[in-house]
Amino acid sequence: MLKPGEESAAFRHNATEVNFCIGGSGHTLVAGKRIAFAQYDVWNHPSYAPYRHVNDGKDLQVRITYSNVPLLQHMQVYLPEDEPAAELHPVEDIEEKTRSGDSAPQESYGMIRIGADGGMLMPYEILINPDAVVSKPLHFPWKEVKRELDKLEALGKEYAGRRLYMMYNPVTGRTNGITPNFFATMTIRPPKIVRPASPSCFRGDQLLFPRQGLSTVAGNRYEWAAGDLMLSAPGWAGAQPRFVRRLRVRAHRPGPTAQYLYGVAPLAGELEEPAALLGSEPGFETNRGKAAA
Repeated sequence: MLKPGEESAAFRHNATEVNFCIGGSGHTLVAGKRIAFAQYDVWNHPSYAPYRHVNDGKDLQVRITYSNVPLLQHMQVYLPEDEPAAELHPVEDIEEKTRSGDSAPQESYGMIRIGADGGMLMPYEILINPDAVVSKPLHFPWKEVKRELDKLEALGKEYAGRRLYMMYNPVTGRTNGITPNFFATMTIRPPKIVRPASPSCFRGDQLLFPRQGLSTVAGNRYEWAAGDLMLSAPGWAGAQPRFVRRLRVRAHRPGPTAQYLYGVAPLAGELEEPAALLGSEPGFETNRGKAAA
């Protein structure tokens, strides 16, 4: 949290972050970019990008931040840095360096093809100085996200899919994340439409706003109101027998008006029968083509 007029000290670390403003407004300076945010906006922080938060609004600024710091700490490879050097390169400088071809000296130490299957040997000189892949701070303003979510309310009650959008970072490719470590979605729950229980390996948090309702997870009933944070992690049941069947336990019941759910997870996916390796095998389908426009 930051009070009006306050700002955080400059900081960077080798973790990625997903930030969600739940109250107030302000801006963040990250990787040479200024992101002005308001309530319910989402934005990411690339790894090792210097940043600071500023409250230039009139209200208390409240943010929820997700990061992979605990994993890095557990591996004893976490590298935090307070007050990083001011001359750190912004994203634009890295992009220009990449376009100019100033990268790994592949002309001197090329990759070596091994075998007939496409495997290659990478020289140490390329390993320690690979081509730069720029990971930018991305901003998802709530006003724009909500406009697209509200269109999904028009889908009929027979629609079999989830009324959500994933906030996608192109750098993550087929792994479908907002950062290389996190999967984040925004969901709309139209009134009087109950989302049936479904198998899932979603392991993360859901922040619910701005109404109220109830959810059933692992046979337990949870009533929630605007601003509640629900740790919805049926994936933990994996240590128990009949893993897939025990995951068929989540059902969300909406209130009298549309609700919105913000979900973040380090691991997410749908378990269908039979299971499939998405991205390598054909995926699943919904009945959206037949649903109401």
